[in-house]
Amino acid sequence: MVPLGQRVAERYAVLPGTIDAASVGHAAAALHRDPASWDDWGTYEETLQHIKQLWHVLVRFGRRR
Repeated sequence: MVPLGQRVAERYAVLPGTIDAASVGHAAAALHRDPASWDDWGTYEETLQHIKQLWHVLVRFGRRR
């Protein structure tokens, strides 16, 4: 299983290798559209919670470009 931050940065980032609000939003939308593609992270609810936690880390520790 690829770490969540790495997965978001690789698959959904606007700037490759970065995590921003847009990439977290794209990941959440991808989970909603195709939950089966996230099965390696657990249930839909568990994965959504992990994405929310990533958002909180971004808000707390992120910085402007």
